[in-house]
Amino acid sequence: MHAAYFSKQTCWNYEQERRVVVPRQYIDEINANMIFRVPIDCITAIISGSKTEPEFLERAHEIVGEIGCEYFRSFIGRSFPEKYMKDETGDVYIFNGEGLIEAPATCDECNEPIASPKNTVNELKCSWCAVSDSHRENAADNNPYRMLHDLGMLDEHVERMENIYRGKS
Repeated sequence: MHAAYFSKQTCWNYEQERRVVVPRQYIDEINANMIFRVPIDCITAIISGSKTEPEFLERAHEIVGEIGCEYFRSFIGRSFPEKYMKDETGDVYIFNGEGLIEAPATCDECNEPIASPKNTVNELKCSWCAVSDSHRENAADNNPYRMLHDLGMLDEHVERMENIYRGKS
């Protein structure tokens, strides 16, 4: 239990979060929420999670305007392997092992960070946005389920797989 309260996994280091255990007498309970008040000058940034609900995003923006700190919103990418952040202007940031830095390259289409741009002659695209119609057609043509369907064997295959799943021979 001690570790759960006083430490975090190293994969969360980019947050540079510090945990504070506060005696009950310093906590205010408001609408069933336990509130610990800190001086405004201690807040350097507000980071909204990737699944933050719209009303909380709006409130975070209001607070940022009131106290003048930085604001970031985290995103989970489709092709970038780690969470990334965007500031209020839309600039993209990644964690470099020590802190947040502006992403060296981003996809021209979806603005997701690109780990290592391979093609700098034309536009930059992440692996997801670089998928073309010919890639899609090739994948469809080589899809084994589509092949089974074309041979009239898909229904039988699905039924047999369901039987295996259910423990029937």
